[in-house]
Amino acid sequence: MEGAIDYSLPDTSIAYRLYLECGRMINLYDWFLAFEAILERGRSLLKQKNGEMDDEEEDDDEDGKGQKLASLNKHRVLSQ
Repeated sequence: MEGAIDYSLPDTSIAYRLYLECGRMINLYDWFLAFEAILERGRSLLKQKNGEMDDEEEDDDEDGKGQKLASLNKHRVLSQ
């Protein structure tokens, strides 16, 4: 896919590239959904490559979501 954002980039890079694609007004809900879709695409590709995850890895995946939300909140605070 040409122009697609690489899911292996750091979270802040993904968020920034999505920001650059937005116009003057940013709908944060749509921005977050696009961010989540990129990460989900990466997860699904990794699952296909490595097979299905076990329960312990799924728990680690939930912890990663908290880190991503904290990163977005930190970005929001810094941009104010």
